[in-house]
Amino acid sequence: MTTASMSYTMAGAFTGVSRSELKPDKGQFRLTNDSDKDLLFSHQNEPEKLERMGRKRPFTRKEFNARFKNNLGRQFLFEIPEYYGYQVCNIIPIGGVLLTARNGWLGIPWMLFPEFRGKGYGKIMVQEAVDEFPGKKKALIHYTNIPSLRCAQSAGYKIADREGENLVLTWISSTQLEIQTTDGPYISDTDDCYCEEGECECDD
Repeated sequence: MTTASMSYTMAGAFTGVSRSELKPDKGQFRLTNDSDKDLLFSHQNEPEKLERMGRKRPFTRKEFNARFKNNLGRQFLFEIPEYYGYQVCNIIPIGGVLLTARNGWLGIPWMLFPEFRGKGYGKIMVQEAVDEFPGKKKALIHYTNIPSLRCAQSAGYKIADREGENLVLTWISSTQLEIQTTDGPYISDTDDCYCEEGECECDD
């Protein structure tokens, strides 16, 4: 294919290229900002998510804005490039993480937007999060949430304990094994996690 046949048109497509391709292995995390509010507000009020939280009504804008403000500086979106041929034509957010810390453990509860689930993107995003944010990590995942368990285990998390219906998983690098502590199960220091009650929204 010649360079001329890949010229970018004002309509937003490369001539001579039939379709685009998403490349999650080239994804990156970035801090959320005000431009992400509509996207995250819509996700926060997904019926499935509200049901899992035991919430009987959607969040109002005022409620959401308060939660969003509380998470500034520790909430990240994971964005992946969309290619036409060999050139990037778009950057698409597919999910994200929220950083929390307690008793020396780092929590990186994750979520994946519905349209990107079941495609292997979740495993890539969780692995990137483990690599991006240093420290020993702990997560609570409901024992029936098989996709999230697969995501965590593929990134190196190991089942360490059980707390009620939640499995406690930990990730510790080989250089940290010698300083592993006996801290209790990870408990978020905020009530605003992407995986309320330990249920992360991620498909393999």
